[in-house]
Amino acid sequence: REVRSSSEEFAGRTKEAVVGCEVLPLSAEMDSRNDSSPRHGLAKFARRMNGVSMEVVCVAVGLAFMVLGAVVSALFFVPADRPDVNALKCVPVDPQPVPDVARTDAQKCEPVPCTPVEVAQTDDRSACALSLRESDGFYCMSDSEWNMRKEIVRAQAPNQCWEESCCKADKESPSWYWYNFEPEWSCVQTRVGGIGDGGKWMCDLHIIEERAKKTGKKCLIYSFGSNNDFSFEETIHERLPNCEIFTFDPTLAPRNMTVKNPPYVQFRHWGLKGEDSFDAGMQFYRLDSIMKKLGHMDREVDIFKIDIEGHEYNAFQGFFKTGVESKIRSIQIEVHSAPRNGQFMLDLRRAGFLVYHKEPNYVEPKNLHEIAFVRISTQFLESMNDPLLGVHCGSK
Repeated sequence: REVRSSSEEFAGRTKEAVVGCEVLPLSAEMDSRNDSSPRHGLAKFARRMNGVSMEVVCVAVGLAFMVLGAVVSALFFVPADRPDVNALKCVPVDPQPVPDVARTDAQKCEPVPCTPVEVAQTDDRSACALSLRESDGFYCMSDSEWNMRKEIVRAQAPNQCWEESCCKADKESPSWYWYNFEPEWSCVQTRVGGIGDGGKWMCDLHIIEERAKKTGKKCLIYSFGSNNDFSFEETIHERLPNCEIFTFDPTLAPRNMTVKNPPYVQFRHWGLKGEDSFDAGMQFYRLDSIMKKLGHMDREVDIFKIDIEGHEYNAFQGFFKTGVESKIRSIQIEVHSAPRNGQFMLDLRRAGFLVYHKEPNYVEPKNLHEIAFVRISTQFLESMNDPLLGVHCGSK
């Protein structure tokens, strides 16, 4: 419509925007040109298309190119003697594997029904000694896979946090979240909890489940901050029914709220802080005190979900003083203050935690973000000479 109503103006603006192309304006003067003129043919085509939906034309042209592409692919890009990949199953690697370049197709695969395989995780513990050692027994994968992941983390490290941006955040700007600590660890992520605020992304739940089955010990989940909403606990129980779930919130009793926890959730009216204290009628404990009271000091907290409205920074200082963070496998946290995030994230990294998920909370995206970590190990980071291990903010 724009071309037909104001073709000269459109042609002029197009010449300015698109360099190196010839622009053919359509005007009434073209009607007097002979039929052999390319411009005249284009004008006739435009008149004939008047009233015809351009969407229909675009769809028709698109379908024509799709069919043409399929024909070309079938004729030129599918080897006739290539075996059906759906009927292949890879042969287990020999103790002294032959390089792939020296193996024939017959050696690599055999035509039997294919079975899905978890390639990143293996049952052969002797083949994954490096990953077991550098993940404190959580991951079991080949050395090549493990070293590839290490290279990814090492390559991204320089961009994760620089002192100028990391430690000098502007509270009124979301720029800290734009420039610092992007996800660097890849895992199978599962959304747990309600839609929007309150839901969390979990990392490798299948490994947590498998480890619990192999050891015969129940997995352990801590959830701090509920506001009497147990959608997170309900969803994680459906996914990991054999886990013990403990939820903590000291704010319900002062508000005379009746706790509505499901029967499989053990609820405590306790809050989390950097020191044991009693404040405004509420009881607060350090994490190590809570674990001692519950008899969990010899266990690992597989999932540590925390949303305590800005008190997380003080609470985690208690972690770092006592070393109890080494008993946590994964953390799903909502952070509330960009200016305090720099040292907090650096401290978690020195404890062996890597970011696997990050997203804004659109209630207040300038300061509220959901960030999730999985603990690999300090040994993992030391082995790759992580440059962030030596970075400190001027003040905490």
